[in-house]
Amino acid sequence: MRYRIAMTTQQKSRPSRKSGTRGQDRRTTLRVPASLEAELSRTARGLGVSENEALVYLAQLGAEAANRHRARRRVIARHRKAVSGLSGSSAETFPSPQEAREAILSDRG
Repeated sequence: MRYRIAMTTQQKSRPSRKSGTRGQDRRTTLRVPASLEAELSRTARGLGVSENEALVYLAQLGAEAANRHRARRRVIARHRKAVSGLSGSSAETFPSPQEAREAILSDRG
């Protein structure tokens, strides 16, 4: 099934046949996987919006989740770097739990 959705991007405005101007939203046609059909319908009914609007809503939730995931990975990488950079630690030895805790907490500034 295809849905026509509007995605917010910084696109140049182009004249529309109906209104004369188009907003800054980009329009596209997507194929919605069958595995998402039921969730899309439930979300649209629950929000009282069209399935197109529900699709954009679900995409926004997914984008927010992806941003949180990337942020967590950056924090984990900083913590690993702090722990691995401890003086006296090498590939053969691990820092003590207290050393690791202190290194991680020092990263929080």
